[in-house]
Amino acid sequence: MLTLAIDSSSSSCSVAVMSNGIISNKVKAHMERGHGTAIMPMIQKAIYASNFSLSDFTGIAVTIGPGSFTGLRIAMAAAKGLAITHTIPLIGISCFEAVAQRVNQRDGALPYDLLLIALDSKREDLYLECRDSLNKKVIPGGAINSDVFFVKLEKLIDRHTNIRVIGDGSTQLLENTPIDIYDNFLPVNEKDKEPLDAADVAHCAYNEASNSRTNIEKNTPSLTIDYLHYPDFTLSQN
Repeated sequence: MLTLAIDSSSSSCSVAVMSNGIISNKVKAHMERGHGTAIMPMIQKAIYASNFSLSDFTGIAVTIGPGSFTGLRIAMAAAKGLAITHTIPLIGISCFEAVAQRVNQRDGALPYDLLLIALDSKREDLYLECRDSLNKKVIPGGAINSDVFFVKLEKLIDRHTNIRVIGDGSTQLLENTPIDIYDNFLPVNEKDKEPLDAADVAHCAYNEASNSRTNIEKNTPSLTIDYLHYPDFTLSQN
């Protein structure tokens, strides 16, 4: 399986090439703006450096949200254009899923009972999702105010519940954690706090394909984006 992964859902833009579960090349740049200009040259650079051509790829994986409205649309447009033009299956990957796949109970970290995925939304609220140790969603992903989220979380835990938090919204979440449940949180390492990038997307696509659970959409424009937030601005209805 040869996969091209694309992500521009946050304040970075990245492209990764994965061959049979191994990242062979990744191009990444931190940027608040300019994703639209940067994305295609980054794709070309990643493919060229990996000594492949687009016709070699068996899948193109792209983030479908949640994340930046503009960034998600840019990555999706690039992925759909390449998939349709070169007859390559298109794979939509949830940003929550891409970050969650980093974690397993055998990665050397302390065992956890609950996993919180916290993604930066560039707003007061965060994109949050909670899963149990078997990866079952116990609080579905959404754009949630941390106070509201903690009310839901407190119904699921007792003083012995170990909670692991990952994602680039980890620091913001912990800063707002009520004192009475703060000790439930396991220490957060720097790797856990890293923003999502295309390598996460590629690994997630590979795992889903290996488990025969892919949401591959072959040559179709029907793959949609899950923003979770409403747009800040909308067109007038007048």
